[in-house]
Amino acid sequence: MHHLFKMVVLILLAGSCVDAKVKVDNPEKFESKELLVSGEVQESLNLGVADLRKLDVKTLVLDPKACMTGQSKRAEESYRGILLKDLLNKAGILAKAHNDVKKMVVVARATDGYTVVFSWGELFLSKVGEGVLVAFEKDGKPLVVEEGKMALISINDSQNSRYIRWLASIEAVDGSS
Repeated sequence: MHHLFKMVVLILLAGSCVDAKVKVDNPEKFESKELLVSGEVQESLNLGVADLRKLDVKTLVLDPKACMTGQSKRAEESYRGILLKDLLNKAGILAKAHNDVKKMVVVARATDGYTVVFSWGELFLSKVGEGVLVAFEKDGKPLVVEEGKMALISINDSQNSRYIRWLASIEAVDGSS
């Protein structure tokens, strides 16, 4: 448990503003074609953008906010995709006992290794969960290669620090172990 806590703290401290314009050599090598939802779930899911489009698609608007530098980073952006909690409900989170879900953490990873973490409580019991989206469109267009076919964005974070381009996997993890 101590190791998991340290990992969560380090990941949260590593956050940055949403900025897909950061130049990366050969961004195509990071682009994932499918999203794997796995871990403590009843049914693992392998989903491409076409699969996501068949689900309950939401549109969320990301307002311009100040970055950690204090400067406004961007104009208003509109994202389309599936709420992370809806994907987890589709996969069916496993819990041996009634309160076990409250010990769960959800780990989202990109193909380049970038990782963010959410607690079950954040996703299902707070305003944060209404704004964590697995996105496949931005401003009415497919995501650009620098963002990948799928990205994860948390619009209710104070500085949008939990953003993943090139989203590859989401794993429900028992946080008590």
